[in-house]
Amino acid sequence: MWSLDTFESVDAFAGVAEPYLLAREAEHNLMLGLVDAIRRGAYDDAFLAVARRGDEIAYVALRTPPHHLALSYVTEPAAIPLLVRRLAEPRLPGVLASAQDAAHFAARYAEATGARVETDMHQRIYLAEQVVPPPPVPGRAREASLGDRDRLADWLGFFSDSSTGSRPPGELADRLLHRGDATVLIWETDAPVSMAAAMGPTPNGIRVSAVYTPPEQRGRGYASAVTAAVTQRMFDAGKRFCFLYTDLDNPTSNALYQRIGYRPVVDVDQLRFV
Repeated sequence: MWSLDTFESVDAFAGVAEPYLLAREAEHNLMLGLVDAIRRGAYDDAFLAVARRGDEIAYVALRTPPHHLALSYVTEPAAIPLLVRRLAEPRLPGVLASAQDAAHFAARYAEATGARVETDMHQRIYLAEQVVPPPPVPGRAREASLGDRDRLADWLGFFSDSSTGSRPPGELADRLLHRGDATVLIWETDAPVSMAAAMGPTPNGIRVSAVYTPPEQRGRGYASAVTAAVTQRMFDAGKRFCFLYTDLDNPTSNALYQRIGYRPVVDVDQLRFV
């Protein structure tokens, strides 16, 4: 019989969940990065759960309020009602999972709670193991400093995906500049023109996120240049993999990342309960 085990200790949770998550490290990169963040004290009230039957795991679930529930690859959908019942009250804001698993969980959750399901974003996870250098463009990459804080906050106000969460842009800028596991690069010509960050390390990789170029600077290759630069810096630092999320409604960014060495892994949906 399947049971849903919850954990107060992140280390106890990781001892059970990490081997399962690492078997699909790219697909689970966000959850693995959150485990690292919880260990470092970034979140105090995380929900940590594993559905299992003996040594067999059906799925792993993790939530850092007020964010959506993150759900792993599901091997046994019949175990989903355990999680639905556990999280029915208070109502979840939403779920993030592979498209198939998000849809299945959302349908069962809506049945149990009467919630209406809406789509926040259709996304795709990409993986890179080496960089394909993009065509050269004017300028250079430099590491962001505290003097860039207001500019980063302004740019992050126009940027949102599941890999950065829903924090206010000023708070997110402060966290990026001060957290020990993040690297923020700015591409600069005679002024800053684009940015990209790496954050949320996993045992073998790290997530590239917050890629942003102001509209007036787009179409000049800056996003490719700064993304390639931060990805290569992570490989030079010893990472085997880099991961990133894209909005499937943005064909430009999906094509851009594939040109510099990223390949698609899995589609994920961020669904909202209202």
